Amino acid sequence: MESSSNVVVYGKRGLFILQKKVELFGRVGFAYVVLDPECKGRELKRLILQMADEKTRREDLGYGFLRCGVMVLVSSFEIVLDDVVPMYYLRQRAETLFGFAKKDVGFLSLRVHRRGLCGGFCFCSFCL
Repeated sequence: MESSSNVVVYGKRGLFILQKKVELFGRVGFAYVVLDPECKGRELKRLILQMADEKTRREDLGYGFLRCGVMVLVSSFEIVLDDVVPMYYLRQRAETLFGFAKKDVGFLSLRVHRRGLCGGFCFCSFCL
């Protein structure tokens, strides 16, 4: 993972991004594993201090150590490595907006098959 061939610069951050082909429901997909070394350092420090405070068994933290500084984006299509992190954050913003819409605006879960129906429902919900 931490190889010069996986280095991508995003703003002022140096990241490692690894692309892997995966199977998604019987079709070919792509998983992008992003490692942020700076974030990894902060999260490891917090986890180690938490371990010391809570007297957590060291064996229980193995998975936690592996997760530090890592984010994963899975896609049904191939993404240019420079666009992986912006797409990850776009997905995160969309989830936040839908969470807000469901909680504060009272949106119901949509099960529509056409884009126009979804747009019309959103418009009517915001008008009320």
